[in-house]
Amino acid sequence: SVVYINKIESVQRQFTKKLKCMKMLSYDERLCKLCIERLELRRLYFYLITCYKILHNNVDLVAENFFTRSNLFLYAWTFLQTGGAIRAH
Repeated sequence: SVVYINKIESVQRQFTKKLKCMKMLSYDERLCKLCIERLELRRLYFYLITCYKILHNNVDLVAENFFTRSNLFLYAWTFLQTGGAIRAH
């Protein structure tokens, strides 16, 4: 649920802020300096990789049990519209 996702993200936010020389930086700046991504983006990467593996028969699952053409398009469109492209540090 969104509540748990936000709680987990706040743990990462608080931990990175306690690191030496990071207190004055914004969360995004801390992530950039540490070469890590927001947990939300990492979850999305994992989800997309899993989708790719299912669609290309790299796992023992049937794609039709998980996807329809329309919902797969919707997920990809949402990913692109929300700025989900890989960002360089």
